[in-house]
Amino acid sequence: MKLYNRAILHRREQHAKRHSTPDRDAVVWSVDTNNFYAMVKIQGSDTQIKVHYPRNYRVLPTWLKPGNAVRIRHRSGVQGYFEVVGHGRAIPTPVEGGSLPPSIASSDGIITGMEVVLHSSGGMNVVINSGTYRIDGETYAYVTTVSSYITMDDPAPMVMGGSIAMGLGGTLTPIAIDPPPSAGYGRYDGLFIGTDGVVDYTAGTAVSLGTEPAFPSVPTDHILIDYLFIYGGMTEVTASDIGARWSSPSANTVVGSSTIKTADGTYEMPWSAVTDTPTAAITLSITDQYGNAKSVGGDATVTLLTGTGGVGLVTYGSTYTASIGTAFTFNYQRNQLAVPELHPIVQVEFEGYPSLTFLIVIVLLDVSGDPI
Repeated sequence: MKLYNRAILHRREQHAKRHSTPDRDAVVWSVDTNNFYAMVKIQGSDTQIKVHYPRNYRVLPTWLKPGNAVRIRHRSGVQGYFEVVGHGRAIPTPVEGGSLPPSIASSDGIITGMEVVLHSSGGMNVVINSGTYRIDGETYAYVTTVSSYITMDDPAPMVMGGSIAMGLGGTLTPIAIDPPPSAGYGRYDGLFIGTDGVVDYTAGTAVSLGTEPAFPSVPTDHILIDYLFIYGGMTEVTASDIGARWSSPSANTVVGSSTIKTADGTYEMPWSAVTDTPTAAITLSITDQYGNAKSVGGDATVTLLTGTGGVGLVTYGSTYTASIGTAFTFNYQRNQLAVPELHPIVQVEFEGYPSLTFLIVIVLLDVSGDPI
């Protein structure tokens, strides 16, 4: 009876061994992060098999990548289902087709740094930060050129050297950008770098802003650092011009002018000893995103939201409406007999262009030139 029981246990043990697969090492061929599995090759096999990894890996372990060894295990009770259980200990020996995945050719381009930034001197100048880049599989380094250093005056008081601002921005050699084209025109300028480590600047061909200009071509054995969009009327390169792209001109700004507009942009209407209802003309010009005059159709409606006086040209009331083009003029009439006389707030709305709604606050001055 005892021998009989021993034979039964032995047969069960042999059966379990035949239907189990031990842990083994495999090399990762590819990883599918969307479906949480990797394709691997195991020892002595040229066939790629699918192995799953835990779905709670929000960030893949450093060892779960193509070319690395991993440890895999068969899940009991599920035929053909393998799981990654950790990093491996050995790369399988070579087999037909190779035991390592083919290397992926790295594309040309910037690897680190090399951002285009503004120079501390302003104007039509930029600077390129230090960094590394790749061309034809080779890695190169670029170091920003420094024209001067911050020094410490001596003797005491020891003050940071006179004309140089704190920070590297004041000492970097700028890349001068060509002057902008005529008003109404724009172009793309390119910044490139080659295997010689020298930055090449190419100014593009200017065209009417109604059409997108062409990008300068990247020279042979060079890579693109960035493009600049340069247009007529600009006086300096700003951060928004670096990497900017052309867009069709559209009405987006209202600029006001008047004899009562001061240098700081406020409107101040003086006292008049000639009449108690003096008037002042206010002209509103409509421009596009490039600062050029933009013609729009429809009417403009001027509304006196609050305060005393009136708006119009011949007769004056709380509202005034007239057609517009690239500019629109109306008068504000002051009422010095009002008790009390209150500072007016005027709103101008442009038909079809709600985003251009313009507010004007007029400060009324007394006979001494002070706000009433």
